[in-house]
Amino acid sequence: MKAEYKDIQPIWQELRDRINTFVIPALPPGIQTPQINTFYGDIYGTLLAIGGPDYTYDELYRAADQLKEILLFNVPQIGSIEITGVQNEAVYIDIDNKMLSQTGITLDNILNTLSSLNVIIKGGDIVIEENRLKITPSGNFKNIDDISNTIITSPDGKSSVYLKEVANIYKGYQDPSPYSVDFNGNKSLVLGISLGSGEDVLLMGKGIQETLKKFKNNIPIGLEVGEIYYLPDLVQTNVTAFIVNLFQAVFTIILVMLLFLGIRSGLIVAALTPTSIAFALIGLYYMGYGINQITLAGLIIALGMLVDNAVVMSENVMVLLEEGQSRMDACLESSRTLAIPLLVSSLTTIMAFSPIILNKENMGEYVGPLTIVVMLALLGSWIINQTFIPLLCYDFIKVDPDKKQNLNSKPYLIYRTILITVLKNKKITLLLTSLSFILGLWLLTLAPSNFMPNSTDPVMSTYITLPKGTDVNFTREIVEDLNKYIKTNYSTGPQDRLPPGIWDYITTGGTTKTYEKAGVLSWGSFIGGGAPRFSTGYSPQTNLPEYAYIMYNLTDYKLIPKISEDINSYLLNKYPQIDVVSKGLGSGVSLAKDLGYVFSSRDIELLKKVSEEVRNKLVSLDGTFAVTDTWGEQVPKIYVEVDSEKAQMAGFSNETIGRDLQFVLQGYNASIFRNFDAPPKSTIVPIVLRGTEKYDDDINSIQSIELINSKGESIPLKQIANISLEYNDSLVGTRNMAYSIEIDAAVKSTTTPLEVNKVFMPWLEEKLKEWGPDVKYSSAGTTQTSEDNQQALFKQVPIAILGMFFLVVAQFNSLKKGLCIMLVIPLSIPGVAVGLLLTGTDLGFMAMIGIISLAGVVLNHAIILVDKMTIEKDELKRSDQNAIVFGCQSRLRPIFLTVATTLVGLLPLYFFGGPLFQPVAVVLIFGLVTDTFLALGVIPVIYALFYGTNFEDYQYDESLLEYKNN
Repeated sequence: MKAEYKDIQPIWQELRDRINTFVIPALPPGIQTPQINTFYGDIYGTLLAIGGPDYTYDELYRAADQLKEILLFNVPQIGSIEITGVQNEAVYIDIDNKMLSQTGITLDNILNTLSSLNVIIKGGDIVIEENRLKITPSGNFKNIDDISNTIITSPDGKSSVYLKEVANIYKGYQDPSPYSVDFNGNKSLVLGISLGSGEDVLLMGKGIQETLKKFKNNIPIGLEVGEIYYLPDLVQTNVTAFIVNLFQAVFTIILVMLLFLGIRSGLIVAALTPTSIAFALIGLYYMGYGINQITLAGLIIALGMLVDNAVVMSENVMVLLEEGQSRMDACLESSRTLAIPLLVSSLTTIMAFSPIILNKENMGEYVGPLTIVVMLALLGSWIINQTFIPLLCYDFIKVDPDKKQNLNSKPYLIYRTILITVLKNKKITLLLTSLSFILGLWLLTLAPSNFMPNSTDPVMSTYITLPKGTDVNFTREIVEDLNKYIKTNYSTGPQDRLPPGIWDYITTGGTTKTYEKAGVLSWGSFIGGGAPRFSTGYSPQTNLPEYAYIMYNLTDYKLIPKISEDINSYLLNKYPQIDVVSKGLGSGVSLAKDLGYVFSSRDIELLKKVSEEVRNKLVSLDGTFAVTDTWGEQVPKIYVEVDSEKAQMAGFSNETIGRDLQFVLQGYNASIFRNFDAPPKSTIVPIVLRGTEKYDDDINSIQSIELINSKGESIPLKQIANISLEYNDSLVGTRNMAYSIEIDAAVKSTTTPLEVNKVFMPWLEEKLKEWGPDVKYSSAGTTQTSEDNQQALFKQVPIAILGMFFLVVAQFNSLKKGLCIMLVIPLSIPGVAVGLLLTGTDLGFMAMIGIISLAGVVLNHAIILVDKMTIEKDELKRSDQNAIVFGCQSRLRPIFLTVATTLVGLLPLYFFGGPLFQPVAVVLIFGLVTDTFLALGVIPVIYALFYGTNFEDYQYDESLLEYKNN
């Protein structure tokens, strides 16, 4: 389903209606009807395991059910709890075929007798006086003895036996179990806990921990309760670290203000920071957004930008005071002249961030709150800047009346010299600027590519897939072997974290977890299927006997590469046929194999050829391993070709032969056992008839299977059927009415999926031409996610650019000035490219967000410059040349201060924000530095070209520095 659809219930209902109307009536008899799971999207962010080696599954279930009830009662933030890994019970009737044939009893006799006796049927009712009494006859089996004492009569009615005389009857668990869970190598059950709508995950986590502490004190010895995945703890770590980063950013920004503006001016500007943050937090609350790492990162990004307004305002007031205006006039004049430029600059920045939230794909929903935070912070900053900051300036700012702004100090002299030089050499300046832009674009192609970085959560996974047709018991053997390997080599057992140090408190708020012994704290193994869906980025595998999924909690995420490589090597060396991938969780989507390529064709043989060529090519690449396709290898199947004439003469039909084979080899569901006093999972239990003879590991022995006909005679299967072994496709996929196959590949930790894709795609493009129009291609995996999200993001960029252009044109009422300002956007590209290469940062989705957002930030400088040049010309009546030079140099200090505050505000995000937000910080820091230096020279040059201003004979006149009061 497309991510843009939010109200999905009507879609699910239409899907049900169409399947019920058009599909189900057309299915042949005996075909299982389609099942629509509309609860697939439910997220169980907390996975608790309860298990122990010496406990039965029934005992584990009762303990898990008790814990479920206690949690739901004590923790109101919990939405729901699902218990998984529950083993289905069954009543087994193991029958010896040879003994059965001696009694003359047939399988039909047993089936018919069990069906007729084990019923619940209404007996009607009777009226006695004014009362109507219902009559309920007994009938269903109440216990195992009732089944054992069932009397079975032969077809001729001459002999009867108790069922227990010819069968062993007992209650057990479904064998083989299609799905089971281990915790730390012991059998267990898992409680998947979801957060209630609108609830706080941290409050839920606190309640769960308090409840577990009491529960553990009362459980029997040997019963273990632990965490496989615990989202509240991960959220607490991330949120605490980002709050500390936020305070770090606030502190550094205030420090910069105090250093460069002095105590009074610095405190005036700094006052804007907490008030704007408060404005943003209040807005987030009323808009329904919570505090998380996305909104906190948005605040950190906005911090450096929101003080820009106060810096410009206070600087302008100081300049006017130095030039002789009264305190009231200076404050009012600054507020009047800067209101529109600062509002437009704020709106352009907001518009630059708009593609993030307008993105209709999943990542737009994930990082969209970033835009909301920036919008609230900047609008709040503008409102406070127009009201509160002038008031503070009026009351507290002090300047020396005899001291005027010194535009002849060394920084101004250097800048003015460079400015006049580039204005006199406009063509060379623009040529060099264009070359630097082209160089930046080329350098971007050299930057490493990755859609989303790996998470820093200390959690990793192992995905195991065996050849199709593998017995689930063999899958379990491999997982048990892996459990022993982990327990021997990496398991640390329960550990308490060491106390954090002072530096840890300063940098991350004490969230860094260190332990005395490094390794695996705990792990959960899911055999026959995936784990409950613990995050939006994880898609659990449906139940398959050849599949297993293992999740580990580590002491440190830095151990993931080594442990992953060791696990892969151990399993591959011991089980060469295995497909195994071990890796950490992703920041966005968590897939076993990041590369996926889907091919479709109506020619199945051509499609198989394509699959083989693609697999061979992927295997040959350096960065790939575990290359597979969704169809898998052909698997052996035993075909029983029934001779209808011989079968009918022997008293069999195709239906009875199939049923009897199921009875002999696997077990046949004869009836159900109802126990209304049992837990919900055991209320209805199947009664399974099975033969005692085993036919494992010997295909030829199947020919000796003896079937009992309606006369009680034993007939060998080989007398009525031919048995052969053939190899066939175990799975044939289709898409849009054509055969479809997907080839997947895992990517080594030394590279990224997008880097491998860069190497692979040129070969594929040539092959698609060779295969012709009969083969269709589409991407899958991380490649598809990256393409979809980047296309959705860039689709909104033109809207944002047009919006920014409209704002600046409306402000200046001039297309020339608007275009002059917009041309500043490309100037940041060289710095972005250099920053990515120097820091080794991936050019991925988050870096793209940074590049797009950077456009709004850098426009502020151009708006301030163009606005000041306009004021110098229109209000101060300077010449065109002097308006440009004096306007630019008067804005040098405010621009420098705004850039400095933005940069220092981003430093905590760069150093401590983790791999998710580090790319954004890198792009903004390096892009802003480069753009600032280039914009201070290039914008005046473009302005001069647009208005035909000639600087060939220009001479700077210091006497014009005096303020002109017009």
